[in-house]
Amino acid sequence: MNKKDFAKMSVSDIILYLINDFHTPVREFLEEKTSMVNAMTEKYKDEYPKVIFLKELFFQFEKQILKQMRKEEDVMFSIILEYEKSSESCKVEVFNSIIEKGLTLWGTQMQNEHMVFLHYLNSILDLFDTCSMNWKSVDGFNKMKKDFNDMKDVIEFNIWLENTYVYKKWDEIKEETLEYLMKSKGWK
Repeated sequence: MNKKDFAKMSVSDIILYLINDFHTPVREFLEEKTSMVNAMTEKYKDEYPKVIFLKELFFQFEKQILKQMRKEEDVMFSIILEYEKSSESCKVEVFNSIIEKGLTLWGTQMQNEHMVFLHYLNSILDLFDTCSMNWKSVDGFNKMKKDFNDMKDVIEFNIWLENTYVYKKWDEIKEETLEYLMKSKGWK
C-alpha cells in the first residue's frame, strides 16, 4: 500500500492494518532476530567484543518497541475503535474512560516514545556501520544489517501512518473529551 491508499481508509481500518501488517510482523522479526543475536553473541563474543553491544542494544530496542505496541493495542487503539463504533450517546462512556485513566495527554507521550526505540535501532545500525572489517565477515552479519535497515524503513513508515491518522484521531477524541468534561463540570 502507498500513502495515498490510507487517506481513503477509516481510522479503524488503519488501526487494524497496523496491528495485522505491522505489529504482528515486528513481533515475528524480533523473535527471529533474538535467536540470531544470541547465537552471534555466543559464537563471536571473544573474537569480536563489540558483538556484546549489539546484543544489549537489540534487547533495549526490543523491550521499548514491544512496550509501545502493547500500550497502543491495549489502550489507544482499543479506545479509538470503541469510540468509532459508538453512537453519540455512548461516546460519553469513552470520554469517562479517558478521564478516569488520566489519558488526556497520552497521545503526545506515545509519540515521544517512538523516539526511544528509534534511538536504539539507530544505535544498532551505527554499530553495524562502525564495526571492524573482520566483524563484517561474521556469518549472518550482512543479512542482519540489511534486515535491520529494512525494519527501520517499515517502522518509519508506520510511525508516519500513526502520526498522520491515529494520533490525529486521538487528539480529536481528546478534545471532545475535554469539552465534555468542561460542560459536565459547568465550566463552559
